[in-house]
Amino acid sequence: RPPRSTLFPYTTLFRSLSIPKLEGQSLGNIGNVHHAANRLKLATRYQEKCLRLAKRFHLVQLEANTLGNLGIVWEEQENYPRARHYHARAKRLALRIGDAIGHARHMYNTAVSYAFEGKESLARKWFLAAEHMAFVSGQDELVADCLFGRAKSLTRTGRGVEAETCLM
Repeated sequence: RPPRSTLFPYTTLFRSLSIPKLEGQSLGNIGNVHHAANRLKLATRYQEKCLRLAKRFHLVQLEANTLGNLGIVWEEQENYPRARHYHARAKRLALRIGDAIGHARHMYNTAVSYAFEGKESLARKWFLAAEHMAFVSGQDELVADCLFGRAKSLTRTGRGVEAETCLM
């Protein structure tokens, strides 16, 4: 029977070489390409394949990253509760393996999800928590993202003066 996709030879090669991490990263990358091209169902499918592989071979860092990617894909589909579910799982895994940067990033993604859904007070709470975590782990760019996210949230709720103090 002929292969069902052009990826068939590559996935077969990865399995024959017993390199599950490489195969998982490839599946995740393919999912990211589909996400960038706005093919969200395909992106979800490849990220879920990557997640199953990461779990099967106990690739915890890959699993945490993939959970975060799935959260972002679900945000694009406007399924915010499901997106936060994936972000929460990613955050717990990052905390478990001592990845402070990943933990802060997943907190930030949770805040963004609340903001997209219009739940501004929860978004600000998560932006503040992520900002603190990012500051402690020395992630200046993420601190700035959190401050900007909090300022935008304050502006959307008519609290422009407070928003300006966030940005000073």
